[in-house]
Amino acid sequence: MENKYSRLQISIHWLVFLLVIAAYCAMEFRGFFHVAIGHSST
Repeated sequence: MENKYSRLQISIHWLVFLLVIAAYCAMEFRGFFHVAIGHSST
Protein backbone atom coordinates (compact mmCIF):
# COMPACT_ATOMS: atom_id res chain seq x y z
CA MET A 1 0.00 0.00 0.00
CA GLU A 2 1.46 3.30 -1.09
CA ASN A 3 1.08 6.33 1.19
CA LYS A 4 0.29 9.64 -0.43
CA TYR A 5 1.55 11.49 2.66
CA SER A 6 5.18 11.62 3.69
CA ARG A 7 6.40 10.19 6.98
CA LEU A 8 7.10 13.74 8.22
CA GLN A 9 3.50 14.84 7.58
CA ILE A 10 2.13 11.80 9.40
CA SER A 11 4.47 12.41 12.35
CA ILE A 12 3.46 16.07 12.59
CA HIS A 13 -0.21 15.08 12.42
CA TRP A 14 0.11 12.70 15.40
CA LEU A 15 2.28 15.18 17.32
CA VAL A 16 -0.40 17.86 16.97
CA PHE A 17 -3.07 15.33 17.97
CA LEU A 18 -1.15 14.45 21.14
CA LEU A 19 -0.57 18.13 21.95
CA VAL A 20 -4.32 18.82 21.65
CA ILE A 21 -5.04 15.91 24.01
CA ALA A 22 -2.39 17.20 26.45
CA ALA A 23 -3.88 20.71 26.34
CA TYR A 24 -7.36 19.33 27.01
CA CYS A 25 -6.09 17.27 29.95
CA ALA A 26 -4.25 20.30 31.33
CA MET A 27 -7.49 22.31 31.24
CA GLU A 28 -9.47 19.51 32.89
CA PHE A 29 -6.97 18.82 35.67
CA ARG A 30 -6.09 22.47 36.34
CA GLY A 31 -8.84 22.85 38.94
CA PHE A 32 -7.97 19.53 40.58
CA PHE A 33 -4.32 20.47 41.10
CA HIS A 34 -5.23 23.96 42.27
CA VAL A 35 -7.55 22.53 44.94
CA ALA A 36 -5.03 19.85 45.97
CA ILE A 37 -2.16 22.32 46.34
CA GLY A 38 -4.29 24.92 48.10
CA HIS A 39 -5.87 22.35 50.42
CA SER A 40 -2.57 20.78 51.54
CA SER A 41 -0.92 24.10 52.41
CA THR A 42 -3.54 25.08 55.03
